[in-house]
Amino acid sequence: GLEFYAEEGKGPLAGLSAGPVASVESLVAAAEASEDEAEEDNAGAEFEREGESAWKEIHEVLSNLVMVLVVLHIAGVLLACLVHRENLVRAMFDGKKREI
Repeated sequence: GLEFYAEEGKGPLAGLSAGPVASVESLVAAAEASEDEAEEDNAGAEFEREGESAWKEIHEVLSNLVMVLVVLHIAGVLLACLVHRENLVRAMFDGKKREI
């Protein structure tokens, strides 16, 4: 969402965006252009694909980081339950800590 917002020149990522996504009209114009002009348009489209690829890579890394943090959090809760002999999961639901 922030990437599309940045393409409009707004939001915290505005300076990092490669610019607006190519419109249908620009794609048609590129197809009708001469070979030299088409090569220049292709270079611009390739730059946009690289930008999209970078955003996808950033998104994938952050998604994986969140999953690792979730697993570590759950492992920490289970370890705390065993070490302190308290049922923390049940306490999340009823608000009362009970020993295991």
